[in-house]
Amino acid sequence: MIDLLLELLPALTIAALGGLLATWIHLANHPDKHLEQWAARLGWFSLALYFFWIVLLTFDQGQIPFISVGQLAALLGFLIWASHLYIQRKIRQGILVVLPVIASVIMILLSIILGFQSSERPAIFEGPWVAFHIGFTMAGVALILGAGVYGIGYMVLYRQIKNRKFGPLYSFLPSLGDLNNLRTLTLLSGWLFITLGMIAGSIWMGMRFDIFALFKGHLGIALLFWVIISAMSAAARFKWLGQHQLAGLSVLLSAVIVVLIIISIVVTYPGGAL
Repeated sequence: MIDLLLELLPALTIAALGGLLATWIHLANHPDKHLEQWAARLGWFSLALYFFWIVLLTFDQGQIPFISVGQLAALLGFLIWASHLYIQRKIRQGILVVLPVIASVIMILLSIILGFQSSERPAIFEGPWVAFHIGFTMAGVALILGAGVYGIGYMVLYRQIKNRKFGPLYSFLPSLGDLNNLRTLTLLSGWLFITLGMIAGSIWMGMRFDIFALFKGHLGIALLFWVIISAMSAAARFKWLGQHQLAGLSVLLSAVIVVLIIISIVVTYPGGAL
């Protein structure tokens, strides 16, 4: 029964997210407040399906799913979608919802293609601190990617207002002030989670290796990751740069994060070298 549900739930989640994406594409051309409310309900329903899948996978193998690249993709997709809906409760995000929907669908498809069921746990992933490290870091990554989405929205809306050319997305985007608040909130929240992930990762690696090897390989990449995000968070918190500049840097930061995640996976998972 569990195996059947593990095969069925990702397909149902993709179907729900696909329906949500189609709904928002329709709303972009035919605004309808009532339909938008139903789209919000469908978003929470898709999260419930996704959550049930992650919980069932955790129960089946006895730990949070991150012991293979396929499982890591599934976990990241869930955190991206959960963080979006959490932020949505605070400030309406409008048409920007399509970007985390697409990202989550891609992550689920990757987990299916790469395989999300693992029969053995690599020795490197033993102990609770690695779970804290990966869990906190992935939550931070999901939020930072969200900051990139809001940065894109800010730049699009800023250009439309500056050029006085209001396209079809204008009425579906939050205000510039809301987009700035969303970007700042996700950036600072992401920095907090990644800092917790760095602390947990230092304890995990420190228990496995000598102090001189502590920041080699994976944790060295994580440190670079943290320094970049810390600089961006400080610039946002203390307003060292203009909002338009910060929006552009948030988009660039999201792209850098994707590259660093790929490198980190290569050096951390079986076949890589810590």
